[in-house]
Amino acid sequence: MNLSYMPARFQEEREPQMNQVKFSERWLWLWSVCLRVVFAFLPGYIHPDEWFQSFEAVAGSALNITGTIRTWEWSNDSPLRSSIFPLLFCHVPLALLKPSSPWAIFVVSRLPCLLLSFLIDLVCSSTRRSYASSFVFNSSWVTLVMFLRPLSNTLEASLLTLLLVLILQVISSQNLRPNCGFFALIGAICAIGIFVRITFVSFAAPAVLFLLLWLFSSRLLSFTQLTRFICIIISSLLI
Repeated sequence: MNLSYMPARFQEEREPQMNQVKFSERWLWLWSVCLRVVFAFLPGYIHPDEWFQSFEAVAGSALNITGTIRTWEWSNDSPLRSSIFPLLFCHVPLALLKPSSPWAIFVVSRLPCLLLSFLIDLVCSSTRRSYASSFVFNSSWVTLVMFLRPLSNTLEASLLTLLLVLILQVISSQNLRPNCGFFALIGAICAIGIFVRITFVSFAAPAVLFLLLWLFSSRLLSFTQLTRFICIIISSLLI
């Protein structure tokens, strides 16, 4: 907290109190992190899709076992869902760790979600100014329940968080200017997000359009380039 505007006597009185508040906030943040780890490995489920649309779809090929149930969305006759999420999020951990017991399989299913939730926390930390805001995020129902389940929504939220933070950093920084690499990264995040969940378009499109309009208003993007980008976004939505 900036105390420069206050008289010296009041600054001396307030600094110990502020240090004590920061110390309490750190303990609250650490407690919320430990609580998230405990919640990650609690048994039970909130929806059958967290198994049938993730680990159950790839467990047979990853562990070379039979008897798994692959629902109709993953069949060759009528495929409906993209295989990017179960391959990256489920098949790779199972193939690498080779769990041999039901409890080990359960731990492996929750571990990538836990690590990904910490990645969201790390990315969002660049936009926070205190441990209190981190504590609110860590102790929320979405973080303790939804982000710790092997659902495609978890990966979708992580990609959207990364996209929003990148756009926010460009807009809030006076020295940082987007280049070809920045736009390539934005495009890669959007492409992966669309293949993970088609609903990613509805969340990412407003943010990307806002970035383009900001670049145009800042004279970093010409009207022709702006029109081309908008046409690409609209055509992608129609496809």
